[in-house]
Amino acid sequence: MTAKEILERAIKIERTAAEIYRILYERFKGDKIGEVLFFAMARDEEWHAAFIETEMKMMETFPHAFGEAGQDSSVLLDTLNRMEVLKSFIIENPVSLEKAVSTALEIEEEVVEKRYMELLEILSPSLKKIFSELVEMSISEHVWRLETAAKKLGLKKNT
Repeated sequence: MTAKEILERAIKIERTAAEIYRILYERFKGDKIGEVLFFAMARDEEWHAAFIETEMKMMETFPHAFGEAGQDSSVLLDTLNRMEVLKSFIIENPVSLEKAVSTALEIEEEVVEKRYMELLEILSPSLKKIFSELVEMSISEHVWRLETAAKKLGLKKNT
């Protein structure tokens, strides 16, 4: 895949995560924890997509800085497919706030972060920098936010 294709797929992943969180926001509107949590998560995922789009525009303006990726990024296709499965599950099933929070933790820790970390092993330095920043955003903000909500709900990690 080219660097542009890799970034386009990452944008789809971030936008799918935002869609999931918007669905959960609507579902838990009026719930003190759920409404605020999922609104913030959806907003952040849209910001991640915009961040990647900006980097892609930089790549189009200065292509020599990005080089040719030529990487096997099947991990991104797997990630996108898993996100679509989770989105369908959330749409088709009434989930409790506890299940929604644990699913969001799964998305952030297992589905996206872990797979982005796998990419860091194979990407070119310019793409590695982009995905490193995305992982850092996930670790520092999202997981903390979700773990805080999980504690308030009395959930144990990875429930």
